[in-house]
Amino acid sequence: MLVDLGQNQIKSSERTLFNSPPRAHPPAPANPRATIPTDASALKPPSAMPDKGKQPGSANLAERRTAWVFLRALLWKNWLIKRRHPVATACEVLVPVVFIILLGVLKSTTTTVAVPSGWSDTTASAGDAAVGTSYNLFQPTGQTIEWVSADLPKFALHESTMTGLILKLGVQSVDDAIRLEELSTADQATCTAGVIVNGLVETNTSSPYSVPSECADKVAPYKIGIAPENAFTRDYFAAAMDMWYPRLELTNSSSDAFTVPSFSESVRFFGTNDELTEYVKSDEYGKGIENPRIYAAIVFDSVPLGSDIGGNATYRGMSINEDMDELRQSLGICFQHDVLFPDLTVEEHLFFFGQIKGYAHEELVAVAEKQISEVGLTEKRNSKPNDLSGGMKRKLSVAVSLLGDSSLVFLDEPTSGMDPYSRRSTWEILLNNRNDRVMVLTTHFMDEADILGDRIAIMAEGELRCCGSSLFLKNRFGAGYNLTLVKDDATCDDNDVSAFVTSFVPSAQLLSNVGSEIAFQLPLHSSSSFAAMFAELDRQLQTLV
Repeated sequence: MLVDLGQNQIKSSERTLFNSPPRAHPPAPANPRATIPTDASALKPPSAMPDKGKQPGSANLAERRTAWVFLRALLWKNWLIKRRHPVATACEVLVPVVFIILLGVLKSTTTTVAVPSGWSDTTASAGDAAVGTSYNLFQPTGQTIEWVSADLPKFALHESTMTGLILKLGVQSVDDAIRLEELSTADQATCTAGVIVNGLVETNTSSPYSVPSECADKVAPYKIGIAPENAFTRDYFAAAMDMWYPRLELTNSSSDAFTVPSFSESVRFFGTNDELTEYVKSDEYGKGIENPRIYAAIVFDSVPLGSDIGGNATYRGMSINEDMDELRQSLGICFQHDVLFPDLTVEEHLFFFGQIKGYAHEELVAVAEKQISEVGLTEKRNSKPNDLSGGMKRKLSVAVSLLGDSSLVFLDEPTSGMDPYSRRSTWEILLNNRNDRVMVLTTHFMDEADILGDRIAIMAEGELRCCGSSLFLKNRFGAGYNLTLVKDDATCDDNDVSAFVTSFVPSAQLLSNVGSEIAFQLPLHSSSSFAAMFAELDRQLQTLV
């Protein structure tokens, strides 16, 4: 479930998501909520602490967020952690030093040998025993793959599964050629070498890697069929495979380069599986370069739609595809699982992330104090995450996400693991910090979504099922109201109670009658009768239940 608590807009390329018009914040719901306990005597503001009303603005904080600020915060955090583990830190420093000294001692006991600075691309040659031997990366080994006659390189290794299949397609294309012997000896040699050794298997005659013209339509190259042809199979699957299996030369000889064709040169797309089947059965199949044979096929039973694998979203005119660095300046996030440093205290967490946000000196101390007090962790300010309960860790994660000038805050189940008291306290925190922010919150609790959400989006099985305000969803999908009465089993007549309720709300349904409780479901359209029913219920309460 997605809940929007904000007043701004997040727009996608197709529609507006979480679009809540500017409005005054409503009064707190009638549901009882616990307040956040704060101990003013426990706060320790520094002597030079500025007035909290003079905190730096968003523009000022953005200017402070430089690479040096990030580096300084990271160095401060790392140095703090290293100081708390002196033995481990000493080992990290001393072990490499001892190893270097040991290598120096061992080096002094050996004979100096002149070794080339790197691999050579010249042919190997024997020399003085005191001079290191140079090797050619593509030095032939005298070994071949079953279907490739060229020597394999000695050191230049390549992946052997898909690459081997692509190489086999070329060999199979020549082996199954139609009347190849009709070509002249020179044309036959050029055709065979071009397809097998040089990887010239493209069916597009305008491509520099097309099947040699000397083949004279005697060779119909084998391809891997892919169906169906759509944005996913062509722009995602095939594009990714082509990055993994590009055109690759396995020798460094420009005159006779043993080359593996790319994945994109070895496939052919078909609109549907039926189209693939019809092509294989057609009379033109395997006749000439333009009608390649299909060695194997990859057929997708189902593929994501274009909107599922693409699209865009904008926030304040910034695109997630093009302006992500700028968007991060406005972003706050509370992950589903707490991302905390086990060796930092609550206060130090806020100091670290506060520095990244641009706070410094007294301002940093002030904002950390404010967040600690607001989330109710005053007494745990010097505690490490391992000493905190699950609910306290969530509070710390929420405090970190709300630091600074974050105008777009994502909270992934921020109240998970909290007791009801802490959950309601966190609701108060979120409501108090929602001004000038868009908050996107996920939750499993319907009451949480009802209280916090300006717009509520319900997702099921990975799809957005409905979206709207709390009142809209209740009116559209709600079954009505539940009326629960506690009765005296000794004197109460269940039939009289049911008759009383149905006299005011004829469409009322009995939900349950267990023990001392009886419950009815009242439809929404009957709300106009509630006042009269409750007034009469007060008058007959002693005799009815």
